[in-house]
Amino acid sequence: MAKVLGISCYYHDSAAAFLRDGQIVAAAEEERFSRRKHDTSFPFHAIKFCLGQGQTLLEEVDAVAFYEKPLVKFQRVLQTHAEWFPRSLPAFLKTMPDWLGRKLLIPHLLRLIIGPDHRVLVPACMLGGGAYVVLCDILARTLPEQGEMPAGVITAMIGAPLFIILLKKSGS
Repeated sequence: MAKVLGISCYYHDSAAAFLRDGQIVAAAEEERFSRRKHDTSFPFHAIKFCLGQGQTLLEEVDAVAFYEKPLVKFQRVLQTHAEWFPRSLPAFLKTMPDWLGRKLLIPHLLRLIIGPDHRVLVPACMLGGGAYVVLCDILARTLPEQGEMPAGVITAMIGAPLFIILLKKSGS
């Protein structure tokens, strides 16, 4: 019996679904549990609910699926910003640091280091992304001699070059 956990998060309404042999056993949006409309956070509660409905432990899950390919989504985001430039510049500056760090760079680096085992990779991505944001925030508060700079500047300064290096390596 194939057991698959589907996860949707970080972009829109977070949710989870659990399938057994291709049949939907349970599905739930995170906002149902967090009581935050359009909750984009990782769907811990929805996952717990779905696995509970399926009477399955996380260790028994055969595969974890993420709802979208992040690079395809990133390309659409860039294309939309380019089409609406210069009006999209504030939104571009606000969203790019998160894309270049937590959404693209951290999962890719951890997959290279850890390998494809989702039982280790998913928690590592959550902790790694959080650690990355905390590190960038600390640097943004301590590097300038007076005041502080937006943490997004630090995440972009670290994430952009590393992301370009990773893209070049994967293309060759």
